[in-house]
Amino acid sequence: MIGFREWYRHGWKKKHLDSPVTIENEKDFQHLLITWNHLKDRAALDYVQNHSEKKVTHFLGKDCIALQHISDSGWNRLMWHCFAFWIALRCFCFSKQRPNFALMIRESIELAFIQDFCKKNNIEQVSFFHPYEVDSNMIALACMDQGIQTQYVPSIIPLYVHNHHLVCDQLVVTSPYQLDEIKHQFSSSIFYKHLVYWSAESIGKHLSKNKEWLSTTTSNQSIAFYSHGQWLRNRLQRADNGLNLENTEEKLLAVLSDLVTELNLELTIFLHPLEKKNIALAQQHYVEKLKVKFQWGNMEERSAQSFQHFHWGIGAMSSVIFERLLLGYKTILFQSPGYIFPIKNSGLRNICFDQKQDIQACWKQYENSSAEQFFQEKNLLDYYHFPEFK
Repeated sequence: MIGFREWYRHGWKKKHLDSPVTIENEKDFQHLLITWNHLKDRAALDYVQNHSEKKVTHFLGKDCIALQHISDSGWNRLMWHCFAFWIALRCFCFSKQRPNFALMIRESIELAFIQDFCKKNNIEQVSFFHPYEVDSNMIALACMDQGIQTQYVPSIIPLYVHNHHLVCDQLVVTSPYQLDEIKHQFSSSIFYKHLVYWSAESIGKHLSKNKEWLSTTTSNQSIAFYSHGQWLRNRLQRADNGLNLENTEEKLLAVLSDLVTELNLELTIFLHPLEKKNIALAQQHYVEKLKVKFQWGNMEERSAQSFQHFHWGIGAMSSVIFERLLLGYKTILFQSPGYIFPIKNSGLRNICFDQKQDIQACWKQYENSSAEQFFQEKNLLDYYHFPEFK
């Protein structure tokens, strides 16, 4: 019924908002920022405003767009309903690519609305914040065909997770590894005219680099685990990125249990925001999987705000891991073999482990070393200095 649900959600269900667009200010240059939810993603607007040469004048949340915002023409609405019914029926009868086909119902509305909005408001630049969705390239191409500049602002994580096929005028890079991907891994699937270098959106004025290459913790035995929360996402039937992260993190927890016991470590767990909302389930999950003593990280603040209190940080494919590297703290990335990450000659290969003995060896080698020595010998200095030099 996924197709019929999408048909109802975007074609029949009434939206409570009068307009899906927030006008931030009036300027000569018209710049539209597109995100998933402009009411929840206010930080995205601040981030782009602080980094972009052209200030944002219009802010759009794609989840606000529905058929009622598109056209007053009865004929156009009828034709769209016929299209939506055909897609919904196709999803009902055939299982192959059912979710992707269902997305076409919403994507057709989004494309029509954005094209019409850009034309009516003389938009000169469109920026896509975290362009994870498959229709981003289609919308970007439509905008470029109208002579509108397009800009992509991916998140801090590697592009291969969500963004290894991109078409835009300007591509924002927020970590050195993304540069490696663009040049050596996805040169035939990422198309752009210009690269620009921004600091990651999660690293703002309140977070500074580890200038002294030290941590404030009094114990070299402290380690923080940063959860991606994929086990809970799967349980709640949220979107899965196909990277098998639930099994990866489960294996990591088993390794951590042994390391905590053998090395007498002080383990702190930092939960994903989804886990914080389901703390009873999280408590049950980690007690069952770890079977060792641990404590929770501060639930009231972002994980990055307490990096300095933990001598080591470890996690799977979580954005927090890359934040720790960019700020200059010792970090281990747990990654099972068999994926296209990390690429050859990347410094990340030097801190990417999936065996207890390798993590233990790295720990003992750098237990009493400064973060600066760790970064130098592991070929990670580009992360600390990004985006000052590329």
